[in-house]
Amino acid sequence: MNIGLNLLFIPRWGALGASWATVISYTFTAILMYLAFQPSREIAWDGLCIAAPPFVVTLVITFALRFWPVHFAVKCLAAIALYAVGVWLTGTVREPEIDHLKVMIHRTLKRVRPETAGNEDPGKSTSAAPARGGK
Repeated sequence: MNIGLNLLFIPRWGALGASWATVISYTFTAILMYLAFQPSREIAWDGLCIAAPPFVVTLVITFALRFWPVHFAVKCLAAIALYAVGVWLTGTVREPEIDHLKVMIHRTLKRVRPETAGNEDPGKSTSAAPARGGK
């Protein structure tokens, strides 16, 4: 199926046509697998239930920001913030996961910005250049 769609789509749309051909064939295959293998339906349904809330949040944010007349960078920052709030409100991300994320960020920042050792005066340099001889 993917090869046939590629033969149809690539001459007209190039790489975009190839990506759409892949999306269509993967979607068709997923539906066939769901229908053909009854024992896996429960697992597939669980996966859909887990994936649906963040997918809906993403769709809402995408369509809402599409019509907001601001710079692209501002839209990206707004999308990140809205997504974080959306997955928190839908229960996709729970409090223990947020606590774990805080710990990971703290550890990373500690590695990136090591604290100064001892009682050194931040205004004084510990690597003073030796005095040059002469008058």
